[in-house]
Amino acid sequence: MMGAERRAPAAKHGAASPRGGWLPPPVAGALAGVLATGALLVVTAALRGMLRVRTLPEVLAEGATFYLPWWLFEYMITTFREQAKVFLLYGVLGLLAVAGAVVGLVYARWPRPRVAVGLAVGLWLLTMLVALPASGEGFFGAEFSDPLPVIASYAAGWAAFSVGLALFYRAFAGGSPGKEARA
Repeated sequence: MMGAERRAPAAKHGAASPRGGWLPPPVAGALAGVLATGALLVVTAALRGMLRVRTLPEVLAEGATFYLPWWLFEYMITTFREQAKVFLLYGVLGLLAVAGAVVGLVYARWPRPRVAVGLAVGLWLLTMLVALPASGEGFFGAEFSDPLPVIASYAAGWAAFSVGLALFYRAFAGGSPGKEARA
């Protein structure tokens, strides 16, 4: 018929949503995870100057230098000289992007805002209980005279990750979060 609009077929599991999504859920999840990691990094970098708290890549790079075998550390320093720390930081940023993509894939399996919040809380606890002590800053930043800025900075960063993950996924996969999972 002339002027009649075609209806989009119902979305199948793993297919893009008919409500404007242009990427399949796994791809949308991985991309949303990487972009949400960027939001985490931007927020913690902005708070770094105000609260004087190191960003997550700095903490992870510091922790990595403690646990590298001496021969590998020495090789990196003698080979790359001044650029060794820059390469280490780029490596940590790359690993954070991969980890964000993996978290995004998990979120794509259960795309609900409460899942994004749960993932962010779990990752915040991982930061507080594993990453900070591994870099010598203690549980919840207890090695500082005032650990509250440390706790607040990472909580704000992981909150930005949570919001970014849900919003970016919704933008890429379409529809409202959780509707497709209930059908």
